[in-house]
Amino acid sequence: MKELQARIVLSDSHHHVQYRTTDAGLAERRRPHQIDHRCSRRKRIGQRHIVKRTRGLPRAHRVNTPSVNDRRRVERNRLALGRDRERRASDEERAGAEVALRGGDAGNGREREEGHERQSERRAHEPSMEEILDTYEEPYNPDYPLLCMDEQPVQLHKETRKSIPATKHHARRVDYEYERCGTACIFMFTEPLSGWREATARPQRTKVDWALEMARLLDTRYKKARKVVLVCDNLNTHTKGAFYEAFPPAKARSYVQRIEFRYTPKHGSWLNIAECELSVLKRQCLKARKPDLETVTREVAAWEKRRNQAQVTIDWRFTTADARIKLKRLYPVVKEQESA
Repeated sequence: MKELQARIVLSDSHHHVQYRTTDAGLAERRRPHQIDHRCSRRKRIGQRHIVKRTRGLPRAHRVNTPSVNDRRRVERNRLALGRDRERRASDEERAGAEVALRGGDAGNGREREEGHERQSERRAHEPSMEEILDTYEEPYNPDYPLLCMDEQPVQLHKETRKSIPATKHHARRVDYEYERCGTACIFMFTEPLSGWREATARPQRTKVDWALEMARLLDTRYKKARKVVLVCDNLNTHTKGAFYEAFPPAKARSYVQRIEFRYTPKHGSWLNIAECELSVLKRQCLKARKPDLETVTREVAAWEKRRNQAQVTIDWRFTTADARIKLKRLYPVVKEQESA
C-alpha cells in the first residue's frame, strides 16, 4: 500500500487546486511545477523555511503541508471505500446465489419487463396521438361538439401585511411573507372551434367532482347535442365509473352514452388544447395571491366572461403529417417482407 504523498507547489501565478486519488485510494494535492515532499532532510528543512516565508501571502500563493487531520481523513475515506466494496461484493454474491437457486436471471428478467412496458407505451402512444390530431382537424358540428377539459391546482395564500399602493415614484410593494390557506382546483372546459370556455373552482378534484361538472354541462349547454366528443387526460378520475359514484346506475348510464372519450396518450398531455387555456388563465388571472375559494371563483368568472366576449379561439397547427415527421422516433420501424 502506498503512503500519502504530500506535494508543495512553488508558483508565482494563481492555479486551481486539483485532487487525484492514487491506487491505494489516497488523495494527492497537485499543481503545476510540483516538488516532492518525501525527500532528504536538507530539502525538508528548506521546505519548512518556504512555508514560513509564504504565511503572509494570499491564500492562492500560500504553501501548506498536509496536517495530521488531513492524513487521518484520507485514511478514513480509504477504509470506508474498502468497506463499501466488500458490502457490494457480498450483496452481488447473495443475489447470484438466490438467482442460481431459482434457476433464472432476475436482473435480466426485470430489464426485459421494463423494456416490454416501454415498448407497449410507445405502441399505444401513436394511435392515441393521431386520433387526437385527427379530431382537431374535423369541422365544427353542433350535434357532436368537441370539448377539451383539464384541471389545474391552485395554492391559496393570504397576505400577512397590507401592501403599499403604487405611486408615480415606485411600483406596488408587497411583502414576501404569506399565510397558507389550503388549496383549490380549477376545472377548465373549452371548445377550440367556437371560442367558448368555462372555468369553475372547487375545493378538491375527485371523481365525484369531475362527474358533477360534466353532468352540469350535459344538462345545460349540451342538452340538445347527440354526443359530446371529450378530449381529456388519461387520469384515474376521468373515467366512466366516476358517474356511477355520483349518480344512480340508470342516470349514470345515460350520461356515459352521451360522451365519446378520446384520451391523450401517457406523457402526452400537451396534446390537450385545454392546457393552452389554463396557461393563459394562470398568466392573466392567477399570478397574484388568492386568500380563499370565493376570490378565485370571482376572478376566474371575470376572466372567463372577458375571453368569451372576445371569442378567442385556439389556432392549432400541429397535424398528423407533422407528427410523423417530427416525432418519427416514436413510431416503430416496420421491416418490409420479401415477396415470395
